[in-house]
Amino acid sequence: MDTGQRHILLNVEAFPATFRDVDLGVYFIECKVPDYSMDVAKTQVLLDNNLLGITTRNPDAVIQKISWYFGQHPQADISLNPAVAATEQYLSNDWDNAKTHLEAFEKAVAKFRIFEAGHMLNLLRTVAGKEADTMQQVGILFCYLTVLKHLYAEKPEKGGDLLNTWVELFRQDIPRIQTIYMFGSLFLLSRMQRQLRFARQESLIAEYADKFMALRKKEKGDFTRWLRNRACDILPFILAPTLSIEKYGGYSSRVVIATNDEVVGECIGRLFAWGGEQQKNDRWTLVPMFHVLDQRDERVCQGIEQIYQGIASERASNDEEKKLRLRNLIQISMEMVGVDLRAHLHQALSAYRIYDMLV
Repeated sequence: MDTGQRHILLNVEAFPATFRDVDLGVYFIECKVPDYSMDVAKTQVLLDNNLLGITTRNPDAVIQKISWYFGQHPQADISLNPAVAATEQYLSNDWDNAKTHLEAFEKAVAKFRIFEAGHMLNLLRTVAGKEADTMQQVGILFCYLTVLKHLYAEKPEKGGDLLNTWVELFRQDIPRIQTIYMFGSLFLLSRMQRQLRFARQESLIAEYADKFMALRKKEKGDFTRWLRNRACDILPFILAPTLSIEKYGGYSSRVVIATNDEVVGECIGRLFAWGGEQQKNDRWTLVPMFHVLDQRDERVCQGIEQIYQGIASERASNDEEKKLRLRNLIQISMEMVGVDLRAHLHQALSAYRIYDMLV
């Protein structure tokens, strides 16, 4: 019998699919443009560290809202993924403090039977067991963020083509992370073209870029903390494209990032999504969301075209190639930035034992 219902398959023009729960102050960022291979009944909600704390304090409110937003499908299956939060806890605290925070979260949501007893401790152990991979990722992000901060601080009229410098960096024989390339490019374009804004809002990209680049409260006087916190803002976007890869324990589903960070929710999460069928062991491909930007100014259009042309694909590599490319990135970054930032970057890389990972 024809009920008159039709299934609508969203396309890239319907993205970004991001919304904010005003009561919780939480943003939900849909990561993947759906396709016919996606199991839309299943949803993985990726929690950052701030959401870990919010959920620990208000478990009923958070779980009920998530259930309402993503549990309407008749065969709905929702899972919470605190891997990013566990990683940030591991990076930010000693073992006992990290364990305490994670177990407090597990206890808070225990009545919902989301996790088996001991799940969060096992997750922390898993993060520790993959320390080498995590620290390499952190080292890459530290370098990119330091270069981005250096370029963003330059006055456009004195710093030449800031965007071109950033684009050229990604063409070197270094590790490539498309997410930071994308929002870093648009941040630098907003530095050069201050009028860059979202098409259906008055919000300037530069306003969000300024907030992202600024040292916040406890970060003042502690550049390593700033690097760590901004790196952790980006980690969910790096992890999300791997969550459908079966060999890593993933499965076909919607993937949603949950965060209360304004810059991430209002800006970064709207600048790109991912596409590609969710076939076994295939990574998603980055999809620029340039249609969300006001492109009436020719200079903005030219900058966006430059960004698009500069997108370089990520490359598979073995352990030695990864180390070599990270060494290259560290050397290039040190040469690009000024004396003060060079010292700060060296201190951060040393503090997180990045150099030890390259031996």
